[in-house]
Amino acid sequence: YERLELAYQELAAKRNVKYEDIAKCPPVYLRQVSCYDKNHIVRDGVYNRYRHKNYPTEFPCRTKCVVLFQNIDGQDVILFGMYVYEYGHKCPQPNQRRVYISYLDSVHYFRPKEYRTIVYHEILVSYLEYVKVRGFHTAHIWACPPQKGDDYILYVHPTDQKTPRADKLRNWYQDMLNVCIDRGIVSEVVDIHAEYLADKTNDATIL
Repeated sequence: YERLELAYQELAAKRNVKYEDIAKCPPVYLRQVSCYDKNHIVRDGVYNRYRHKNYPTEFPCRTKCVVLFQNIDGQDVILFGMYVYEYGHKCPQPNQRRVYISYLDSVHYFRPKEYRTIVYHEILVSYLEYVKVRGFHTAHIWACPPQKGDDYILYVHPTDQKTPRADKLRNWYQDMLNVCIDRGIVSEVVDIHAEYLADKTNDATIL
């Protein structure tokens, strides 16, 4: 709500109108709808290949689903969902104290639409700040767009909703990360190739 209030003030100043004349968002609610612990088991092929390096057999993690509702015409409507995996302090390396933002999904009914990106970005920014305070040091984000017709979290998207191109989606995430950098939440942004794959001496155990 603080971020929305700032957005209202910024938009009023930009349009040179009174704050009271700016269209406001109907109430929004962020809810954690699932949270449970699970073990990711290392497949036999990977384990047998790297067992000589004391590679672990499993990686315990906590998975969560967070969704955003907006009250539209008197009904709470789900508009956005996010799945995350948190590999905590007791998880073996290389996953220890890392989070993985696995899936994001949305439908384009957020009102007014000019605040949609602001709100979705703020959810991610706030989550990254939250896990940093808890001692996590790295967050991994899967930034590849879905194929047309894929429904990751929300079942059946509006037919007129566009699927973002890969470059547009990466820019969307980069804009969000720039906010994190400005707030001192994120200190460095790298991609998987630069961090892991560029060095040919690395093997799969670092991933």
